[in-house]
Amino acid sequence: EAFGISPKSAKLNMLLGDVESNKQNYDKAIAHYQTALDNAKKNEMIGRIHYRIGSAYFDKEDYSTALGHLSKAIELDAKAPDYNLRGRCFARLKDFSSALMD
Repeated sequence: EAFGISPKSAKLNMLLGDVESNKQNYDKAIAHYQTALDNAKKNEMIGRIHYRIGSAYFDKEDYSTALGHLSKAIELDAKAPDYNLRGRCFARLKDFSSALMD
């Protein structure tokens, strides 16, 4: 019901993205996260959305795209999980020196 009332809500779309990601529906999750990103106003929230998008792309094994979102998350609101997941992306791409730095 909430989605019908406020389909562009950043918080609601983040939650729906999380639900889809947990169900391994990564394309649907990314779509919800993108809607959240398009409507978010605070840098901290934008950073968390980029982390979630990066995580979904990581799960899809699209490490290059994941890197872009994780780097943006770090730029906006760096958290330890951002560096951890970005390091894992670098490792999957065989950029071990960057992986170790993160």
